Amino acid sequence: MGALVSVVLARAVGARAGAWVAARVAPGGKIAFGMAIGIVGLLGAVAHMLMIPHPVWLWVVAIAEFLPAAYLGARLASGRGTGPGAR
Repeated sequence: MGALVSVVLARAVGARAGAWVAARVAPGGKIAFGMAIGIVGLLGAVAHMLMIPHPVWLWVVAIAEFLPAAYLGARLASGRGTGPGAR
């Protein structure tokens, strides 16, 4: 169980960090570039789970975690933050 939880955490951190980097280096459309990284990560996770059997709960969490984590990373990198003063 601990190994599966670490996979979930690693995917969330990876999606957020990858989207943050993509948004930082993107010349424009920072959120779109960050979300593209989230989509690529999601496709990779689905391919991985198709190759190696995983419990149903891991499928649900993997599908639900990538895009919000990528959006958060891209939003943080675009300078719009997520705090009370964010637009």
